[in-house]
Amino acid sequence: MKQVLTVDVSDDVYEALREQSAKTGKPIREIASEWMAEHSRPAKRGSVDALMPFYGAWRMAPGERARIEQMIQAERHQEEGNG
Repeated sequence: MKQVLTVDVSDDVYEALREQSAKTGKPIREIASEWMAEHSRPAKRGSVDALMPFYGAWRMAPGERARIEQMIQAERHQEEGNG
């Protein structure tokens, strides 16, 4: 079943949609629908865990490490469906 949705988008978003439409030959509404469908899917579980063996494999400043740890925690929270 399809629903009709009217949204206001910024000029930048519209321009990106227009450019993608020109590249693919698809109507803007179809491109927008594909984008929304893609971004409404739940995140695949384990995406963060798959990268964990590489965490710490390079040198980082303490501030960088803290920022990355926050990003990992936020990603895990989102994967659990709490975000």
